[in-house]
Amino acid sequence: MVYRAIDVLAVAAGHGDVERLEEWLAGYDYDDELFAAEAWRVVAHARQLDCLPNELACQVRSKRAAAIPRARIDDDRECPMLEPVVGGFACKCGYRTSSDAYIAHRVRALLPDVLAAAQPRQIPAYSIVADAFPAETNGMIRPIMDVPIATVAFDAEWDSTAAVDVIAVACTIQEMVDAPVPDVFVGCDVAAWDKVTPAFALVRDGDTDHAFAVLADGQIHIAPTLTAGVRMWFRVAAEAMQNDRLAAIMAAIESGDFSVFSPHVEAFDSRAADP
Repeated sequence: MVYRAIDVLAVAAGHGDVERLEEWLAGYDYDDELFAAEAWRVVAHARQLDCLPNELACQVRSKRAAAIPRARIDDDRECPMLEPVVGGFACKCGYRTSSDAYIAHRVRALLPDVLAAAQPRQIPAYSIVADAFPAETNGMIRPIMDVPIATVAFDAEWDSTAAVDVIAVACTIQEMVDAPVPDVFVGCDVAAWDKVTPAFALVRDGDTDHAFAVLADGQIHIAPTLTAGVRMWFRVAAEAMQNDRLAAIMAAIESGDFSVFSPHVEAFDSRAADP
């Protein structure tokens, strides 16, 4: 069922099914700030809860996200060509289609779930940052705006799992395969994952707030390194969708022959030699 404003109003008036609305919202990938906030506010009112929309959304979506099975990627194989291929592509990329998503994901990663669980993933949560951290807002946002995505992707540490690297590499891969994949889900937003399309995620794992994970096969697969996660994502994505560019990259990973991507490697080597 897809809820419309009139359906939410019915719940507000006491004529709708609040449990069904809450369940739908828990897994809904919002695209409208006002609708999401008002819908969660209606659920809180109907349940006679004294809490803000983001607080209730955090509680409900966190529970849904926690129910997704977890696994760990046990793959320590090296793939040294991933860095120069992705980093070299970044050197020549204008990020025409993924730059907005990059900013939205970076800003979302600044915020705890309790402040942003009712915020659409693809809309930068500037106002939430400003309200929550008025004195620090400029220092938090400016680095995201000032440092080009290409620079972040080129400098990514492939033997680590820093959130900023994960997001930049995800957006670079989107440009490489000319499709909006892999998407990135931060925190309890994984509750909105469709359980079908392989994606990236940044989730809490033990003491780590933003552990890198691959969403695939109905599970959250925690990655030990950027290399391991990206390798797995290419494998499951190549199996799940028809995309010639994606298939070509996966073929190169499997064979170890990246000669078709030599222009990217040359661009990477050139920039590395003259930073």
